[in-house]
Amino acid sequence: VQGSGLDLDTIATRHKWKGRCTMPPTHANLTANSKAKAKAQWLKPTVRPQLNWRRSRRKTRAEAQGSTPAALADEKVEELILGSPLLDHVGYVQEDVRSNIERWSMLGGTLRQQLGFDDVMTPTESKRIYHYYLPTAMWIEKQLAEHRNKWMEQGNEGPPPPLVLGVSAPQGCGKTTLVGQLEQLFNANGMATATVSIDDFYLTASEQVAVAEESKGNPLLQYRGNAGTHDLQLAIETINKLKTLTTAGSSCSLARYDKSLNQGRGDRAPESEWPVVSGPLSLVLLEGWMLGFRPRQEQAVEAVTPDLLPVNEALKSYAELDALMDSWLVVKVGDPQWVYKWRLQAEKMMRDSGKPGLTDEEVADFVSRFIPAYEAYLTELYQQGPVGSSKESMLYIQIDQDRNVY
Repeated sequence: VQGSGLDLDTIATRHKWKGRCTMPPTHANLTANSKAKAKAQWLKPTVRPQLNWRRSRRKTRAEAQGSTPAALADEKVEELILGSPLLDHVGYVQEDVRSNIERWSMLGGTLRQQLGFDDVMTPTESKRIYHYYLPTAMWIEKQLAEHRNKWMEQGNEGPPPPLVLGVSAPQGCGKTTLVGQLEQLFNANGMATATVSIDDFYLTASEQVAVAEESKGNPLLQYRGNAGTHDLQLAIETINKLKTLTTAGSSCSLARYDKSLNQGRGDRAPESEWPVVSGPLSLVLLEGWMLGFRPRQEQAVEAVTPDLLPVNEALKSYAELDALMDSWLVVKVGDPQWVYKWRLQAEKMMRDSGKPGLTDEEVADFVSRFIPAYEAYLTELYQQGPVGSSKESMLYIQIDQDRNVY
């Protein structure tokens, strides 16, 4: 990031930062009248302007690829959903889809608008919605229903605490986009949702300097990212506080980490800039690249690299945070080296657009700080799941190098 004073994380996520720093309006902090207006607006058909020549050209290309009209007939929606590799994993069969097809169609249309897809979608775009995002959202709805039922069966009074869903996925695989779309979709559908990232709980700049000094010679701890560089107590306190937001008037401030501070090395944003989430909440999404990693025997870790030993020791403390998850969504990749490829793609796109970006060598240096953890922990995460997880509350999503589910 030559001459900009920003690091790779800052550049790669700067356009997302503002969206995370300022929480979008949710049904949790709207008045009753505002809620009704918001829902009416959401359900109101959208009148789209006439396509200009650029969008017409895109439509022509999309049609040549066998595109899908946005205003899909229910039969086409059913065909697309039934073709999703996720359908068996989310607990739906053909009859479930057919009996609730109007709702599936409506939610799919909402996702299309959120993603900014044109009136005629390419096969890739329609699969992104109907093979990936929509089945995932419907699985979460099932988890929410089971969460509420379990709360009532236990004889509890009052509304249940929000469901906390842990989302574990490697860097660059699209988890931030997925989580952002889910948050918008559930908020628009009257289920107030808050999103937090493990990145928001990085140590302050001064605390990170202390960790780096204590770990001189260990490249994995010279910079934020690996286990041992997070304020776990703040993370645990925040999730526990969010779980109490069951009534109107309850609220919680969400820590935010500004990766542009401290000459691009990052620092925790001032508390005055933390967004405030108001209750009642239905859903909390916690996402992170290393959520759910299980510490391993020292011999196995040392075989990857001795530098990983202090990271492995620190990872033992993360079990307390993982235990706060009610459900898990784990995105599986075939090879952690894909992270390198995805970072290269992101940097090339930035350079092509005239923005500063890292060289291939700088990308390799950045990714190298995370590859050892992927090599040590991903296999067990995929085989055993996070500590405390169960098959009933776990969804694995397998994606290829193009981030398509299969």
